Amino acid sequence: MTIRPLLQKLSPFGREESAAAVAAGALSGDSAGRILPYATALMAFLAALALAAALGVGDAATRWSAGFGGGLTIQLGAPPAKSADPLPRIVEMLLATPGVATVSETPEEDINRLLAPWLGGLVDLEGLPKPRFLEATLAPGTSLDAAIVEARLRDADPNVKVDDHDVWAEKLAEYARAVARTAWVAALLIGIISAAAVAAVAAARMAIHADAIRLLRQLGATDRWISGLIARASLRQGLIGGVIGVGLAALAVFLVERAAEGASALLPTPRLDGWAWAALAILPLGAGAVAVAAARIAALLWLRRR
Repeated sequence: MTIRPLLQKLSPFGREESAAAVAAGALSGDSAGRILPYATALMAFLAALALAAALGVGDAATRWSAGFGGGLTIQLGAPPAKSADPLPRIVEMLLATPGVATVSETPEEDINRLLAPWLGGLVDLEGLPKPRFLEATLAPGTSLDAAIVEARLRDADPNVKVDDHDVWAEKLAEYARAVARTAWVAALLIGIISAAAVAAVAAARMAIHADAIRLLRQLGATDRWISGLIARASLRQGLIGGVIGVGLAALAVFLVERAAEGASALLPTPRLDGWAWAALAILPLGAGAVAVAAARIAALLWLRRR
């Protein structure tokens, strides 16, 4: 005789509950199962933050490379008080350099705006002697050796400094890629730890309900059927925890993006585009899948040892 007719006969008051519902009720109500949604929510929160960091910083690395490359920054001192200003001659020399398309001076207002967070309120920025900056844009496909350009410009100003955007852009992009790789590894480790936590909870539930499981086996239930009950319960709890954890992580990412908007004048800030938000949105399904797989495997291993 199969388990379904037997469980229906054992059902109180002759109700026609399904065998799965009766068995699931026998394997529920334990403390181990109640902590699973909270544990899953915490792991989903951490995994979503790591995934958001990997996607957002990776996007920032691409924008850093595109936004900072292809030019030179020339730094000069404040205008001299008693000698001729070398700025016009430096601009002339830059425009005469093969590969230089345009040369523009950074407005003093922009320099004051960048200095304000550090010196604002302490000194008068308008009267403070400040360095001046020239931005030289290169023609497409052109590259110049910053050291050679700097050596030439020192004929006009011995203290001039030239920075190559490509060098700094590559350093920033490599740093961002390293952060993104670390975030991916963190997300993977969190997934593994989540699976281990679900497996531990499933094994604990099996041990708590060992007598009920023994009875189900005597009634003809297979190990696969019993493990399926544990897996379905873990799926429901994993989805609930995943939705809560990912929702909180999405709120945190949104608030961080809003807070970082003011720093966009200094560096391109990491942000998530549409497909990255979509990846976060389906993460609860991943949490449910991990919960199902880990719970079923743990339950089968526990049953095979009994």
